Amino acid sequence: MLSNSLIAFLNTKVVFSKRESDEIIAAIAAEMELGSDFISVLDDLANQDYKNDKKVSSLLKEIKNMVANSATPLEDILLMYGLIERKEHILIKHSSNLVFAMLNILELRENGKTFNPWLSKFIATPFLIVLAGLVLQIPLAAYFMDMFYNDIFPAIQNKKAGEAITPSFPFFLENLIWTKIFLFLYLSLAISLFLGYVYSLKYKVELVYKYLATKFYDDFYYYFRVMDIMKKAQPDLTTDAIFIEMGEHGESDSIRFFFKKMGEKAENFYEDFREIHAPEGVSMKIKRGEQYNTLWDTMNYEEDGLRKGFVWYLQKKRDNKIKLISTWLSKPTVMLSYMLVLAYISITIGSFIIAIVGVM
Repeated sequence: MLSNSLIAFLNTKVVFSKRESDEIIAAIAAEMELGSDFISVLDDLANQDYKNDKKVSSLLKEIKNMVANSATPLEDILLMYGLIERKEHILIKHSSNLVFAMLNILELRENGKTFNPWLSKFIATPFLIVLAGLVLQIPLAAYFMDMFYNDIFPAIQNKKAGEAITPSFPFFLENLIWTKIFLFLYLSLAISLFLGYVYSLKYKVELVYKYLATKFYDDFYYYFRVMDIMKKAQPDLTTDAIFIEMGEHGESDSIRFFFKKMGEKAENFYEDFREIHAPEGVSMKIKRGEQYNTLWDTMNYEEDGLRKGFVWYLQKKRDNKIKLISTWLSKPTVMLSYMLVLAYISITIGSFIIAIVGVM
């Protein structure tokens, strides 16, 4: 488990960016596969590949010196400098082969959790379209109303002296406060949903899984992939020991509690998965794996050149669900957003034209 001093260090240390981390891990793995040792690779990267990048070169030299001269575990050092993330710490810690661990880290970064980035893109586009339309509506309506009452309407009154002329506009044009209120409510709802989602992920993840099965598949594809890597690296690790370790490195309070609870219970894990609203197919597969003692043997493997196993199943379920939602909802949602904005602006312009015609 990460110490308080290490966490404090992480909050203040200048570290590698995500792009730099990906490049350096790939370079380290490639060089070590050719036979170089870790410290020599760091030295080569610092003095050759990144000699013109003062920040990266300096950090690599610091890592090299710390690895060579301190008793700090390698995984802690890599975490200190941002070469790995907190959730990847466990992969280095439980690996007997650094190259294997680093290649797995890169693979998980590319194919690991994809739901949240996809969801952000799926929601952000229509949200921003409607938001832009609402924001544009305010100055557009103000401009038309000002032009009408200060230029057009007085001219028409002069031509029709003595006649009672009363222009008519929709309420949201007569008083722009209604558009501003709607904009405020729209933003408030969006912020509330976002904060509620973040809070649930941290403290009540079972609520998220209950309504978003795709999020469950996405999370547990990653978790079981990590646990499978740990088990392959250290075959003597028991299932409860793996769960307890995951409980110390979980990404949220609710996930840490979930894994710790299973680790302490040490049996009938499928019951715990049902409690967090795992899809029934997942719970039953875990139950059978426990009954026949085949959970880890069938976790992730290849046969006749084809990937098989529980991890593959979770990944396919996630990818298929995301593809299905994207196919049926992504484009229609964006189109609907454009139509709403177009309708709102058309009503504004149309109401302005009708008002002019009505008083002429």
